[in-house]
Amino acid sequence: MWFNSQLKAENKALKERLIQLEQQRQNEIDELRGMIRENETMQQQSRQNADHYTEVIACQNQGGEMLNAVREGLANSAELLTSEQDSLSELDKIFDQTRIAVASLAHGRLILMSKRRAA
Repeated sequence: MWFNSQLKAENKALKERLIQLEQQRQNEIDELRGMIRENETMQQQSRQNADHYTEVIACQNQGGEMLNAVREGLANSAELLTSEQDSLSELDKIFDQTRIAVASLAHGRLILMSKRRAA
C-alpha cells in the first residue's frame, strides 16, 4: 500500500505540475497573441503612415505645379503690363504731339484771321 500511496502522491504531483505547465503555456500563448495583435496594429499604422506620406508627396507636387503656374502667370502679366505701359507712353507722346499740332493750328488760324481783318 505504501507503494500505491507513493504512486498516488507522485501522480498528484505530476498532475499539479501538468496543470501548472498548461497554465504557463496558456499564459505564453496569450502573451504571444497579444504581441501578434500589437505587431498587426503597428503594421497597419505603418501602412497608413506610408499612405499618408504618399498623399502628402502628391499634394506637395501638386502645390509645386500650382506655384509654377502662378509664377508663370505673374511673369506673363508683368510682361503684358510693361507692354501696356509702353503703349500708354507712346499714346501720351502722340497726344502731346496732337496738342502741339492743334495749338499750332489754332495759332495759325488766329494769325490768318487777324491778317484777313487787317486786309
